[in-house]
Amino acid sequence: MSKNNKKKIEYGDWQTNFPLALSVCQYIKKQGVNPQIVIEPTCGIGNFVLAAIEVFDNIEEIYAIEINAEYTQALSERLANKKITPKIHIINDSIFNVDLLQIKRKIRGKNILVLGNPPWVTNSKLGEYESGNIPLKSNFKQNKGLDAITGKGNFDIAEFITYQMIEMIEGESGTLAFLLKSSVIKNLVFEQKKADAL
Repeated sequence: MSKNNKKKIEYGDWQTNFPLALSVCQYIKKQGVNPQIVIEPTCGIGNFVLAAIEVFDNIEEIYAIEINAEYTQALSERLANKKITPKIHIINDSIFNVDLLQIKRKIRGKNILVLGNPPWVTNSKLGEYESGNIPLKSNFKQNKGLDAITGKGNFDIAEFITYQMIEMIEGESGTLAFLLKSSVIKNLVFEQKKADAL
C-alpha cells in the first residue's frame, strides 16, 4: 500500500464535495435550524464550513477542527478570498486532543450546529497502522468482562466522535448532522436504548 493511501485510510480522509455539503446545509435549514455556532470536528479542506457560511445567516462563530495542517492552510486560503462575517476558529489538531469542555463553556446558551463527515475507519484498523490519531483507550460503551477486551471493544472512529459531539451539545439548544455509515447509526441507537434502560 502506498504511503498516501495509508495516510488516507489512517485519517479517514475522504473529502465531502462542496455540492453535497451545500445540499446537507440547505436541508438542515429547511428543517428550521439556523445556528449561532457551527462546529465541524474533522473539517478537511472546509467544504462544510464554506457551505454553512453560504446557507446560514445567523452564524456568530465557527469552530473548524482538522488534524492535517495542509488542509487547515487550504481552508484559511479559501476563507481569505471571501467576505466572512462570523468569527472562525481554525484548530489544527486531532479532535481527540481538543479541549471540548473549554469550547462548550464558551458557547453555552447558544444555538449550536455540529455537522460534517467524520472518518469512516475503526480503531482496530488504526491500530494496525500504529496511528497516533486515535482516542485515549477507554471503555466508553461500558462493556463488561470479555466484551470490553475483545471484538466488542472495536468501534468506528466516527461513532466515538459522534458521542463526543452529543456530549458537547447536551443540555444546549443543538443539532447534530453527520454523514455516517448505517452500522454506526445502528450502534448509536442501540447504545441510546441501552442507556435509557439503565
